[in-house]
Amino acid sequence: MAPRDADVEELHYESPDTSDVVVTFSLSGSELHSLRALAQRSGTTVTEQLRRAIALHRFISELPEGSRLHIHSADGVQKEIVFRA
Repeated sequence: MAPRDADVEELHYESPDTSDVVVTFSLSGSELHSLRALAQRSGTTVTEQLRRAIALHRFISELPEGSRLHIHSADGVQKEIVFRA
């Protein structure tokens, strides 16, 4: 496991209510296809992919304006995302 910087936050949120709730919503065909492809590629379920997307969106939405997210891919490519309001 690679060493972690002290300022790196883990993407993990605990729900105050741990009971599952069944919801119904609409997606386009391409959105559903994307979710299914993500689930298959990661060996999870569509539901798990939605949970991950919600956690990621929550993390990003709580970042202060001007925050920077650095992404380093396994092949050495580096990208930076700057968040603005």
